[in-house]
Amino acid sequence: MAQNKNQHFVPRCYLKQFSKNSEGIGINLYNIERKKVICSASLKNQCSKNYFYGKGPELVVLENMIQSIEQSFASTIKEITLSLKLTVKNEFYLKRFWLLQYLRTEAASERTVKIQIDMVKLAREDPNSHDISIKSAALLAMEMYKRSPSMVDDMEVCLLLNKTKLPFITSDDPAILSNRWHLYDTRTKNLPYGLYSAGNLLLLPITPNIFCLGYDKSVYLVSHKNKLLNINDERDVEAINQHQVLNCKANLYIKEDSHIDLLMDSIIKTTKQRPTERHESKYALMKQTNNGLTQYEYADPNKISGSHEAMIQGSILKIEPTSWPSLLKLRESGSVFTDGSTAGYLRPKHIPSERKKFFSKENIKLKKAKRQIRRNARKFLQN
Repeated sequence: MAQNKNQHFVPRCYLKQFSKNSEGIGINLYNIERKKVICSASLKNQCSKNYFYGKGPELVVLENMIQSIEQSFASTIKEITLSLKLTVKNEFYLKRFWLLQYLRTEAASERTVKIQIDMVKLAREDPNSHDISIKSAALLAMEMYKRSPSMVDDMEVCLLLNKTKLPFITSDDPAILSNRWHLYDTRTKNLPYGLYSAGNLLLLPITPNIFCLGYDKSVYLVSHKNKLLNINDERDVEAINQHQVLNCKANLYIKEDSHIDLLMDSIIKTTKQRPTERHESKYALMKQTNNGLTQYEYADPNKISGSHEAMIQGSILKIEPTSWPSLLKLRESGSVFTDGSTAGYLRPKHIPSERKKFFSKENIKLKKAKRQIRRNARKFLQN
């Protein structure tokens, strides 16, 4: 990174799989804001900024870490495309790459900056006295990865093999965190979800024909065979592609010229559902402390004075697709864990040892979730 001026936040080894003829030279893109298709755009200029991570000898360690992960991912893609198998080693590298990619994009850094600005405002401090920038946010994300690279290692992973004529697409923010259960269960209505949450889904297109799906096996059932599952219905591909359209910052990437016309109708329709804001900050005042757990209640930030003990909860807004692939089912006997706090529902691995006695197991409410999904689908069709 320190040696390169043009620094990528989505690596070229990844985008190459969606480039024309897989040569890594030209790539077809659709810019959402301009509603414009650009054929054979230069790949080397995609998903990059001058000194995105900074420059100087202090970044050598960061550069080596990122390059190591990218090289392992490139080898993983090659092995998967040749063998159509998912080994334990390749599953490990897919999870690590997904996490790195999720944390480091320009869009992710912008969300972090906005949350930091809200925190400074709450503290009634001068924003100019803090290092709040895209660059500092990107470095903060890399430090988070370096400290906790195993955050999603407990997730189950399988590969979806696309057997339809409709390809998977990707974007400038391709590694997506979603949570189907969380979006529709009434108990999670006012709760955010994060990397440790129960019911998480890790989404990442690998090629136009191969998709990496990570999921919480305590909540979902995916009927794969040896971690492989064929997709034969184009509606499932459309449901998966929706996430890229809803989540991307600016550009979608489509490999073949012939696929552009096939995809445009569904892309344009889905862009109408894109959220105008991508993050929210909630403010809360301390209410009381019980059993070592401090309770807060939400409050108007304008009514919080310097004498109050307060906190800010920054989170990414929940993005709801209009449909989900049929292969992703909620377990009839699925379960989640919570202590009733704003931490929400956590996967067992991420429950703090000192708090385990306060966590209880709950069954997922399958019928209510299914009804909400149907209502959401009907609403979309009516619009």
